[in-house]
Amino acid sequence: MDFEGGSTFAYEGNVKIASSNIAYDIMLNAPKLSDASVVYYYTKQIADLFTDKLGYVFNYKPEKIYLFGNNGTFHNSNPDRIEIDKADSSAEDGDAPENREWHEFSHHTMYDVYGIVPPQCYGLIYNHHGWMNPSTSDAFCEGFAEFMPLVTAERNNISQSWLYVTDNGFTNMENNYKASQGWPSPFSGSFEEIAVAGLLWDLYDSNATYTSHSGYDDDNVTIGINDIWNLLSTSHNLTVRYTGDPENRHIYYVQDLYDVLTASKLADQSGIDAIFAAHGFPKGQSDIPLKEGRY
Repeated sequence: MDFEGGSTFAYEGNVKIASSNIAYDIMLNAPKLSDASVVYYYTKQIADLFTDKLGYVFNYKPEKIYLFGNNGTFHNSNPDRIEIDKADSSAEDGDAPENREWHEFSHHTMYDVYGIVPPQCYGLIYNHHGWMNPSTSDAFCEGFAEFMPLVTAERNNISQSWLYVTDNGFTNMENNYKASQGWPSPFSGSFEEIAVAGLLWDLYDSNATYTSHSGYDDDNVTIGINDIWNLLSTSHNLTVRYTGDPENRHIYYVQDLYDVLTASKLADQSGIDAIFAAHGFPKGQSDIPLKEGRY
């Protein structure tokens, strides 16, 4: 790592993450380089998952990650960057790595794959509030960004990788959270993204996942991460759900995911149906009352 003093920040410099086919710049304004080093370490872990394990070649690189910001922690697509709020930038922050580097880098990867932010994603009305939005697109984007950290945790031999850890505790993605959990309280809308993350996890996990904890996979489906990634990172001919949707597109909605999985024949249809229903998306449709036809 090479650092040099900067006039704008206490420290400004570049950290090159050399993986098989990427190089990332982490732009630093951290008074403690130990904070930046932790961000470097965790970012490399999830970057390696996408490049080395899944063989993805990024289009938008290098990614810039700004520490100690004043506007919250988020991925921004214009210009493409990750910002980490000063309240979240400490090396000891409870959101690291799953709900910080790994979550936001998953958003960056989805943007890199799609080339756009899905039109109804990232809070057309309410980001992180699931069924308060007119479609499941926001829940799908956020659910993806909560599922990939679980896979990253497992790949890095982190115990109980099915637990999504934040500074508020953890969410057990092996629990069958439903999209409609807590309906109609508006504060419970965020359960929809948890339902999507849990759905993706159930498609992926196997009995081997829980061997060291005397547990077992409670569904009859196991699809390898490379197969799941191929479905998520590929364009498909899909039904137009809303005005402006192209027919040939990546997965925007939970209904798209269901249709693509059904066509893929990667798992028994009864198993797929059971998982979607267990998470409140029977046949891919949201089970939110009074919101029929919401995709």
